[in-house]
Amino acid sequence: MNHKDYMKKTVFGVGYLGGNEVNSLSSTYKRWQGMLRRCYTYTHRPTYKDCEVCIEWHNFQTYAKWEADNHVEGYQVDKDLLGSGKLYSPKTCCWLPPKINMALVFRSKVDLPIGVRMKKGKYYSEVSCNGVRKGLGYRATAEEAGKDYRQAKEAYVKNFSRRVLFN
Repeated sequence: MNHKDYMKKTVFGVGYLGGNEVNSLSSTYKRWQGMLRRCYTYTHRPTYKDCEVCIEWHNFQTYAKWEADNHVEGYQVDKDLLGSGKLYSPKTCCWLPPKINMALVFRSKVDLPIGVRMKKGKYYSEVSCNGVRKGLGYRATAEEAGKDYRQAKEAYVKNFSRRVLFN
């Protein structure tokens, strides 16, 4: 294979290998491929509509280096805690325990921020903590309700982390 072949966008029309050190059976490759699949195929869940992967992570080698430098065994890549929930990138992704990652995200409509839905004609936010939904109240705008959700999510993650680390 020559250099140009490594730069060919062969993974869901956007991803490319970027070099010859690629094991397509590795967990890193599978996570990268899954991330691209969620964002660039429309057969996946509608909650990924309008999600994207930053340009530099289209190159598997660049993503693999970020993962090698940051990976926490048993944790999952999360794009929601540090960002808007629409972009996978080094600045918006972190590793979270699956319990936190899965417990906090719900989206009733893809055109609203995570954690926000329309209720009684207003924007209503709620967060799921330990499998129980907690209402955060009504707001005039989706942005305000989304901010409430992000603050509650951050508080939950911090409290959960303290319990895990200090118990």
